[in-house]
Amino acid sequence: MHANNHSARNLLYWVTGLILLSLTLAACGTSNTTALGTLDTAAPSPAASSCLVGKWQLTDFTSYFDSVGSSITSSSKSDVTVTNKGVTGNAWFKFNSDDTAEVSGDNFTQSFEMTASGLDIPASVTINGTSQANYTVSADQITFNDQQAGDMKVTITIMGNETDATDVFLGQAGTNEQYLYTCTGANTLSLKVVSTKLDLAPIILTRMP
Repeated sequence: MHANNHSARNLLYWVTGLILLSLTLAACGTSNTTALGTLDTAAPSPAASSCLVGKWQLTDFTSYFDSVGSSITSSSKSDVTVTNKGVTGNAWFKFNSDDTAEVSGDNFTQSFEMTASGLDIPASVTINGTSQANYTVSADQITFNDQQAGDMKVTITIMGNETDATDVFLGQAGTNEQYLYTCTGANTLSLKVVSTKLDLAPIILTRMP
């Protein structure tokens, strides 16, 4: 039993690290190229660019966490499931017409449960504060740069143990953080981080007034 608990604890630590990696989206920020190849430098469509301007509420983290669970299972060779346990509070992206952007959270908490090696592991991600960056758009890609961490704080809580993550969403200062984006109609935006390590599902946002 002791050996099983030790193995489960080691897996828990590994899972915690991967979740931190997944949420610290700047971990794979690059200067010019990505796993998808060289960035398209063609001028963006004005209609495509203009759809971004505004405030977008984070409404669906479920598919993102499902993809985190799939990455954990694939990488660890262990059967890990991630179950959505609900969202409280608010978090949003804001794209301004002057090519600046910000991400904010107001007690946004995504609760979930991981099941691994027979253990049910309660966990949550809480987002508070605001970070800023400049952004450029080319075709279906957004690149963030000149990041300012501001007072953004992301806290990952797993089995009561808290770990703070920094440089989340907009990337680390001095890097280019890249997303693929899709506007569906006027009111839905998906953002997919371009990562050389993990293939994560898009984050889904809904336009706010």
